[in-house]
Amino acid sequence: MHTPLIVLLGVLFHGPTAPEIFPTSESDVRVWEEQSWSETGLPGIVEPARQVELSFPEERVVQQFRVKEGAQVQAGEILVVMDNREARQAVLGAEAAAERTAVIRRAELELNLADQLLQRLQRLDPGARSARELEEAQARRDQAAASLDLAREEKVQAERRLELERARLESLNVRAPFAGQIVRVDAVSGQTMNRAETLLEMANMERLQCELYLPLQWFGQLEIGGEYSLLAGAPVNRRLNAKLISHSPLIDPATQTFRCVLEIDNHDRQLPAGFSVFFEGP
Repeated sequence: MHTPLIVLLGVLFHGPTAPEIFPTSESDVRVWEEQSWSETGLPGIVEPARQVELSFPEERVVQQFRVKEGAQVQAGEILVVMDNREARQAVLGAEAAAERTAVIRRAELELNLADQLLQRLQRLDPGARSARELEEAQARRDQAAASLDLAREEKVQAERRLELERARLESLNVRAPFAGQIVRVDAVSGQTMNRAETLLEMANMERLQCELYLPLQWFGQLEIGGEYSLLAGAPVNRRLNAKLISHSPLIDPATQTFRCVLEIDNHDRQLPAGFSVFFEGP
C-alpha cells in the first residue's frame, strides 16, 4: 500500500492525489515511498533565472511594437517605441541650432577687423592719432572678443541641449535589459499605458533557478557551486543536475528548514519553466 506517500504529496500540492513526479520506474517510485517531507524538504518551482515585466514610467501612447510574442531578442534591442513625435521634432530643432556657425564666423570677422584697426593705430606716432582714438579701438576690439566668446558659449549650450533632446528621445524606447525570449505581450499599438500596466514580459530560458526549503539534516553539508540532484515533476519527470547558488544561514523555526537557490543549465532551452522539483541530494 502506498497510501502515506499519496496523502503526503496530495497535501503538498493542494490536490486530492499526488502529482505525477518522476513515474518512470518502480525504483524511482520507491524513492518517494522511502522519503518523507522531513528528508526531502518542501517542493520548489523552477523559474527562469532572469525574468522581467517591462512597463513605461509615465502615461503615454504605444507608438509601435517591434517584437512579437515568442521572439528571441538581444540585450539592448528596441522592443517598444512610445509616442515620440514631439521628441523627434525637438531633436530636429536642437540639431539645427547646434549646427549653426554663422554667428561665430561673424564674431570672428568682427574681431579680426577690430584687431587690425587697433594694430594700425598702435603703429602710428602719438602725434598722428589721439589717445581717445586708441581707447575706442581697444574697446571695439574687446567688445568683438566678448561677442566671439558669447557665440562660442551659445554653441556649446546648443550642443548640450541637443544631447538632452536625443536622450529624451531615446528614453521613449523600451529596450531589452538582457537577451531572452518575449513570453507575453500585454498591449497593442495605439494603446495608452501607465507605469502600473505591463507592456510585455520576457525571460532568459538558458538558465533556470529554483528556491527550495531543505530540512536541517542538510544544513552545513552543502557547498556553494556544488552539483546536486533534483527530482523533477511533470512534464519533465526525470532527474536533473543543479548547481547550488546560495544558501541562507537562517533557519525557519516553524518548518525547521533553510532556504537554498539552485541553478539548472538549460542552454538548449529544452526545459520549460514552472514545473516542480524535490531535492534528492549529491
